[in-house]
Amino acid sequence: MSGHEAGWVYDYWDGTDNCSVFVKSEYAGVKTFTQISLSAENGPRGSGGYDPGNYSTYAGPVRVNGVGTCVGELVLENDPNNHQIVNWWSGWHSGSGC
Repeated sequence: MSGHEAGWVYDYWDGTDNCSVFVKSEYAGVKTFTQISLSAENGPRGSGGYDPGNYSTYAGPVRVNGVGTCVGELVLENDPNNHQIVNWWSGWHSGSGC
């Protein structure tokens, strides 16, 4: 994440859906543009896979059906001057078919 730690992505699997949340550590408590997207490798499935906004603590949760596929998160975060400080892709992981 831009060479420094700006937060944490937490992933959850309930046997059907993967859910993810990005919790900010950089600029925590300050509303800045923050986004988490969650995708299934074999195409978009489910709802709530995208959560952009001006958040002070976290973005998400987002959810996709992860049965038989891998999933991946994209996290974006800007500083208070609206300069991007995070543009991070997790790579494909978890889900039941990965």
